[in-house]
Amino acid sequence: MSLRSFLTISCSTLTLLNITCSSLAQTPSPLNANSLVKAASLAVAQKDISKARSFLREALQKDPNCSKAMFNLGVLDSAELKFGDAITMFNQFLSVQPTGVWADRAKREIETATVLKATPAGTDGPFVALLGLASKAMATGRLQLASDAVSKAIRTKPDDWRGYSAGASLALLMKKKPQAVSLLEIARQKCSSDAEKAKIAKAIADLRSGSQS
Repeated sequence: MSLRSFLTISCSTLTLLNITCSSLAQTPSPLNANSLVKAASLAVAQKDISKARSFLREALQKDPNCSKAMFNLGVLDSAELKFGDAITMFNQFLSVQPTGVWADRAKREIETATVLKATPAGTDGPFVALLGLASKAMATGRLQLASDAVSKAIRTKPDDWRGYSAGASLALLMKKKPQAVSLLEIARQKCSSDAEKAKIAKAIADLRSGSQS
């Protein structure tokens, strides 16, 4: 899993959690914790991860209970494949903000990081681990966790057809047949095995036939 792949996820997560920062200078003068968190978001958008981390740590120095800084540091730790540190940060976040949408997200991030931390290094290791996590989550009805895992798997290896196939399975569970067909089409394009391509083509045909009946 490349750092670039995870940084794609990090940038979007920091943007979601963080408020707008367009009016903020690149290097803030003495600011409160919230302003430093905003500055970190801007730094991530500019791909300056070191500066973002510095802003977030300064935010925690000013306010040890700044949950936004904790969450975002967890995201950056995951992005840099420091899964143990990420788990620590997300747990700190939960100690301050134990409920709500972002608490639920933190719990999913911890579960994902725990799986990836235990995954041996290798080209396919993290990718396969994420697909395994997605499969288990789908089997137990935890569709948001499955969605997170599939999205990260696809970002990790965007040319591997298996990620899109897993996404199609998830789309079907969510009763989104057109999306499932689209994902299977991508999977077929990226698949190099004639046997697997034939299976995917049959699945597409069956779905289209079912949607027309």
